[in-house]
Amino acid sequence: MKRTLTAFFAGLSLSAAAAYLLRGIQQRRQAGHGLLDLNQCSMEDLRGLGLEESTIERIVESRPYRSKLELVSRVMLPNAIYEGVKNRVSVINSNEPVKVAS
Repeated sequence: MKRTLTAFFAGLSLSAAAAYLLRGIQQRRQAGHGLLDLNQCSMEDLRGLGLEESTIERIVESRPYRSKLELVSRVMLPNAIYEGVKNRVSVINSNEPVKVAS
């Protein structure tokens, strides 16, 4: 009986941990409705947008963003490219201070 309860609670703990990790992965990749969160997505996710490698590196290095419009205002992307990706990206958890070059 004791082993059964131990196994049950161990399985329950593993299930909860797996659900927590999966939810975290999904939140990092999506800002809602399949949009990539610019502050959390991976370089691989950004490659899926068809961006050049140097552009992807600049986007990641310049995090955090408060708005996806900062891709243009901070000269990460030209307007023409931004128009092609603006409906596929978003920004969540934008309360971190913006990095300033020194």
